[in-house]
Amino acid sequence: MTVRAPVGEVAINQFTEIVLGRGVCSISGNLFIYFLLLSLKNRNFWKRYSSGSTFLSINSNDIKNLLVYIPNDKEQKKIGLFLQKLDQLIELQSQKVTHLKQLKRGFLQKLYPAKGVSVNLLRFHTFNDDLLNVSLKDISYNQSSNIGVKDVKKNGKYPVYDVNKLIGFLNSYQSKDEYISIIKDGSNVGKTFLRRGMTSVISTMEIIHPNGVDLNYLFYKLQNINFRLFKIGTGIPHIYFKDYSKLKLLIPHPKEQKKIGAFFQNLDQQIDLQQSKLDHLKQLKKGYLQNMFI
Repeated sequence: MTVRAPVGEVAINQFTEIVLGRGVCSISGNLFIYFLLLSLKNRNFWKRYSSGSTFLSINSNDIKNLLVYIPNDKEQKKIGLFLQKLDQLIELQSQKVTHLKQLKRGFLQKLYPAKGVSVNLLRFHTFNDDLLNVSLKDISYNQSSNIGVKDVKKNGKYPVYDVNKLIGFLNSYQSKDEYISIIKDGSNVGKTFLRRGMTSVISTMEIIHPNGVDLNYLFYKLQNINFRLFKIGTGIPHIYFKDYSKLKLLIPHPKEQKKIGAFFQNLDQQIDLQQSKLDHLKQLKKGYLQNMFI
């Protein structure tokens, strides 16, 4: 367990012989003790004992003199094994999510040709037409937003989004149809979101509309663009549509666009589903740690 900032981090040692560095202590115990210490860390328990002006720390007496309530050995073993199995489920679910995200990255690279590549590395077997050479500005157009956070109300007819989430409502909307929003200011410039129609975004975002291309295809195409190449500004970075819209792209014909867009949309739904299961398991564990240990 760490005894210097961050205080209270715990891990199970898998080795028979180890050398501990400064700021770490060794505590002998079973799985129950490990999860007990983990529950204390989650509740910021050690903060009350921490001291130090440069960095927080606790001493050995704080740990040795800690009074805790524990059940008998049989119940300790049962609780420890139960939480260990839950950890294993969380790890397996986390691997599923990671695998799907890696799969998506791989398909994005193969179904959307990179700069300098004249063909898709992967295509659906029913399509073999030549790809079309276009600029981003040929297949999309932008719409700026002048909505500030202070303009947004708690109540209203139409949702308004910031870079992460729904933040309120207005009685008007910026786009009747579904659209893509892209972060144009700040550290996450270039991150894109698919938004439903009759909604709005705040001024740190920009709206991208499709022009003669499938919306989903365009959305995933934008995810495969390195917007860092178009960043301007030393303080708060910016990207401008007038710059990145000049980018040359190879795109398939409309039917293939639609199929590619639907493929990635389905893959995203699978990722969201598995991520939701992972979040649920983590919340379960958090609840058990709060309720099984006093």
